[in-house]
Amino acid sequence: MVSGWGFSCLITDRILFDTGENWEYLNKNSERLQIDWGQLKAVVISHDHWDHTGGLNGLLKKVKGLTVYGLAGFDPAIKQDVVSAGGDYREVQAKDLIAPGIYTTGALTGDYKTRPIVEQALMLDTAHGISVVTGCAHPGIIAMLRAVRRLFPDKSLNAVWGGFHLRNLKRDQLEAIVDEFCDLGVRQVGATHCTGEAAEDLFRLRYGDQCLPMGAGALFSI
Repeated sequence: MVSGWGFSCLITDRILFDTGENWEYLNKNSERLQIDWGQLKAVVISHDHWDHTGGLNGLLKKVKGLTVYGLAGFDPAIKQDVVSAGGDYREVQAKDLIAPGIYTTGALTGDYKTRPIVEQALMLDTAHGISVVTGCAHPGIIAMLRAVRRLFPDKSLNAVWGGFHLRNLKRDQLEAIVDEFCDLGVRQVGATHCTGEAAEDLFRLRYGDQCLPMGAGALFSI
């Protein structure tokens, strides 16, 4: 597999959450995993940073008429690229349905390098509870999980996978976040991308075999 800094996650062969840092990596990995892009129905973009949108234009050329779900507040160039390629760009709100059993949190607000940023996560309604897929969690991973609980107050939190953006936090801050995961009842964790090695180590220590190894080409079921 080809690995870099970007993040992308394919869900049920139908929904792609983020597109990584460039089309070359995304396409090579899809070939090695024998992914049929003809089955793809939609792309959901977590936020408008290059390491999550870099493969989008190549994908739009590969899959004609693709639906792309974004947020108000994204760089207007993303919508322009989608429309110019003949795709369907849709701005979503909280708990909008992306596919059966797959919802978006809608826009959650955070900060990146002192500037505001909007980001969404995906929520998968499963027999075991809600599983959450995050891109970078710039609004704060705990704030995002609390938002999920508000949207699905009668559901447990089954799993949380993706980037948690914890690289620059101190040990006591990381321990408090891992404690909060446990308090929220999160059963399984898959931390990657911008989470940081120190945080990943703490999650492995606390969650044991329920902390999934993540990386390019990782496959798992929910």
